[in-house]
Amino acid sequence: KKAEDSQKVLNQLNNNMDLTIPLYQEPNDLESIQKIRTQYMNVMKNRLINLLKKSRERYMYLTKFESENYDQSYQEWQKSIEKDEKLILSKDIITYRDIFEKTFPELRKVREDKEKKHLTQNTNDSSSSSSSSTTITTTPIEQPQQQQQQQQQISTIINTVEQENEEETDEKMRKSSVIPPIMYDDDDDESFVFCFIFF
Repeated sequence: KKAEDSQKVLNQLNNNMDLTIPLYQEPNDLESIQKIRTQYMNVMKNRLINLLKKSRERYMYLTKFESENYDQSYQEWQKSIEKDEKLILSKDIITYRDIFEKTFPELRKVREDKEKKHLTQNTNDSSSSSSSSTTITTTPIEQPQQQQQQQQQISTIINTVEQENEEETDEKMRKSSVIPPIMYDDDDDESFVFCFIFF
C-alpha cells in the first residue's frame, strides 16, 4: 500500500511525463560542442601534427649540429693535449740527457757517433738507390771490449731513464686527464621531450 501511494504521488507530480527519457542533456549533444569537435578533427589536428613534426625536425637538426661541433672541438682539444705532452716529454728527455752527459761525458761521444753513423747510412742509402742494381756491402767496424762494455752500460742507463720517463708521463697524463662535460642545448626541457614521446 505504501508503494502504491508513493507511485500515485509521483504520477501526480510528473503530469504524465515519460521518465525513461533523461531530464538533462550531455555536453556532446550540444551543437556548439559538436562543431568544435569536427573543426578540431578536420583542421586543428593536422596543424598540430605538422607543427610538432617541424619542431622535432628542428630539434634533431640542432642536436646534430651541436654534436658535430662538439666532436670537432673534442678532437682539437685532444690534439693540443698530445702536442703539449710531447713537448713536455721532449724537454724532460733533453734535461735527463744533459744530466747524464755531464756526469758521464762518454755518453755524449757515443750519441754523437751514433748520429754520425745514421747520417752516413742515410747518405749511403740514397746513393745506392740512385745507382743501378750494384749493392754495396759494408763490413762492421770492430771495436775493443772496453768500448762495448761502456756502450752496454750506457744503453742500460738510457733504457732505465726512458722507462722512468714513460712512467712519469703516464702518471702526469692520468692526473691531468679531464673528461669533457656533456653539452646540452637550451631547449632541452622535460616538457619538450614529453611531447615527442607520443608523436
